[in-house]
Amino acid sequence: MNPVRLAVALIPALFVSAGCGNEQQLPPLTPVEGVVTLGGQPLPYARITFNPTKNGLPANSAGIAVTDEAGKFKLMTAGKPGAVPGEHIVTVVEGPPPEDIRGEDGQAKLVQYRAGLKNRPIPAKYDSLQKSDYKVTVTTDQTDYKIELTR
Repeated sequence: MNPVRLAVALIPALFVSAGCGNEQQLPPLTPVEGVVTLGGQPLPYARITFNPTKNGLPANSAGIAVTDEAGKFKLMTAGKPGAVPGEHIVTVVEGPPPEDIRGEDGQAKLVQYRAGLKNRPIPAKYDSLQKSDYKVTVTTDQTDYKIELTR
């Protein structure tokens, strides 16, 4: 076959293999909210992520939230409320600092903010998929979850 014709014939295959026009859709989400505690006390201003263990889901399938001052959260997945039903590995890390103390000129404020956070430090065993062994199964008939972390 002529090399030019071969190249023209392979171009559509390259676009499909690169993901163009072949994006995976999220499965239907189910509402997920609850509270995160550490050592029996609420964990305020922490970022919690529900990472689905099911294979074949799109990259944006993780449910993410930042807890409020009472440790309460409501998950969002790809900008929509809820989480993918099924088993999840839960990770928890420090939440983002308030907007007004971000940036270089806010370093002293950031140190003061972090020092004032209650129920810290968050144990490193929850900070990644490789370390965390905390699992939750999200079901369509349950919306409230209590995430009880230990030191």
